[in-house]
Parts: sequence; C-alpha cells; structure tokens
Amino acid sequence: MFERHRKTIQALGKSASSALRIHDLLKERVILSLGNAEEGLNLSFLTVAKAMANLERLGIVKEFTGKQRHRLFSYHSYLDLLGQGTETSRSSH
Repeated sequence: MFERHRKTIQALGKSASSALRIHDLLKERVILSLGNAEEGLNLSFLTVAKAMANLERLGIVKEFTGKQRHRLFSYHSYLDLLGQGTETSRSSH
C-alpha cells in the first residue's frame, strides 16, 4: 500500500516532494494536523496545506473534523489496516 501511494504521489511532479515527506510522516502519525506537519517537517504552513490538499485530492488522506481551522487528517487506508482484527465480535446468546 505504501509503495502504491508513493507512486501515485510521485505523479504529482514538482509538487511531489513535500507530499512525499508528509506521506512519510503519516506512516508514523496516522492522524495529523497541518501544524504538526509544519513543525515535524520544518516546512511552511502554505507548503504543508498545499501538499495535504494534494494528498486529499488523491484519496490518500481524509479530513475528518469538518472545520475550517485546526483540521485533522487521517491516513485512512493505513488506519483501517491497523484496525483489522481488532473489532469486537458480538456473539449471539
């Protein structure tokens, strides 16, 4: 999955560099704010915002707060993968 997403991001051309750096950070932090990415990668807020918008457009991340400010993004397919097998099963008694 990581390699498939990496190849998709590389197709962005010159915009790929910062998006790839965010992608790498998302492997460590499945949920990320723009501010956390800005601090963690030492990139400008605008660069992070544009890169995250590209990742969202590609379907790699999803914004899930619905807010204009302090938005959070999840690497949803990785989060789903991490959660597999952890669902509680209900037995019918």
